Amino acid sequence: MPNPQSPTGDETPPTRTRRFTPLRRRVLGLLAARGGSATAYQLLEDLNRQSPHTAPPTVYRALQFLIREGFVRHVSTTSTFRLTEENEGQHEIFAVCTHCHSVRPLHNTALQQALLDTALSAHFEVQGQQTEIKGICEDCTRRPTTNPPARKK
Repeated sequence: MPNPQSPTGDETPPTRTRRFTPLRRRVLGLLAARGGSATAYQLLEDLNRQSPHTAPPTVYRALQFLIREGFVRHVSTTSTFRLTEENEGQHEIFAVCTHCHSVRPLHNTALQQALLDTALSAHFEVQGQQTEIKGICEDCTRRPTTNPPARKK
């Protein structure tokens, strides 16, 4: 029997505590359609194509729900929202390129554990587990550097 609380309608047992509304499902679907990463305003544009007059707070409320329920992560450096990978409860580490703004998840169990151990040894109760590392991605490193265009006066 399909689970109405599941975003995909699969038969997994309900683990989420709040209602998965049609709007929240649409926002999640639009995020997936954009390759799993988008800004709130990109999602708002997509929603307005389907149902005009959607306001920004509507999208932000849906995204906050999806974050709370573990479906989505917010990457502060790029102001984007990303679908959560299948690593529920694990620390997520994102490599964020400061040139092209690409975001790549890094999988390093030892680093994840070191961060958790450090927080616990400081008697800090971990509630959110996400780290962003800023730098330059491999693609941007290979590109020839160009001087930025001169500003017009």
